[in-house]
Amino acid sequence: KKLAFELQQSQKMDAIGSLASGIAHDFNNILSIIIGSGSLLKSKDSSDLENINNIINAAQRAKNLIKQILNYSSPNKNKSDYLDLSKIVNEIASFIKQTIPSTININVSVGDKDAFMFGDETDIHRCILNLLTNSASAIGNSKGNIDIDLKVFKEEKIIKLKISDDGIGIKAEIKSRIFDPFFSTKDKSEGTGLGLSMVQRIIKDHKGQISFKSEYNNGSTFEIIFPLTNKNIINVEEKNNLKELSR
Repeated sequence: KKLAFELQQSQKMDAIGSLASGIAHDFNNILSIIIGSGSLLKSKDSSDLENINNIINAAQRAKNLIKQILNYSSPNKNKSDYLDLSKIVNEIASFIKQTIPSTININVSVGDKDAFMFGDETDIHRCILNLLTNSASAIGNSKGNIDIDLKVFKEEKIIKLKISDDGIGIKAEIKSRIFDPFFSTKDKSEGTGLGLSMVQRIIKDHKGQISFKSEYNNGSTFEIIFPLTNKNIINVEEKNNLKELSR
């Protein structure tokens, strides 16, 4: 029964891969038009540069996400580099504020700006954005708060990122299943159930850990731990070693 289930999951992933390949080309063409039109508008109209840049940057990230979908089964092909996690967290928080109901407050606390790690920036964006989207979904149209807390522990050489919300929470009977592929508490029209499974894979690929605490009707807290890297990595051989570790 276990082998049959694993085969079924594998076949589902193959189907998703085929679907992704089929839509990627057309979707990229649409994004190219958005990026091209945005760049043209930027050159002609400088009165609203912030919103124009947001459009272009979001479309560029969407193009990167398509590449990540196609490479889902081959994470070692991702582009790894030296990342400032504090900058990424602030950027995503600023972006998500524009896409969620105004009744939800996002509070960001970055205790240390020297939160440097090694990894794939697009993957890390996907990971954090997915968790924030889930938090916003758990709160819905009600008033609520999402707290993002980033701290560096230099002695332990780790970075801790906590994302908490006061939303609906997770029922006790499904806590053991939330990282399972294709499992979702949302309606089928709202999600595939790949979100937290993808998040867990990304974190493991970056030699990190993820855990959560949740009480039904009393919110959830997800904690991610990433390895902290030296801010002043200048030795090429050392940097290449980190790339190998991230694979």
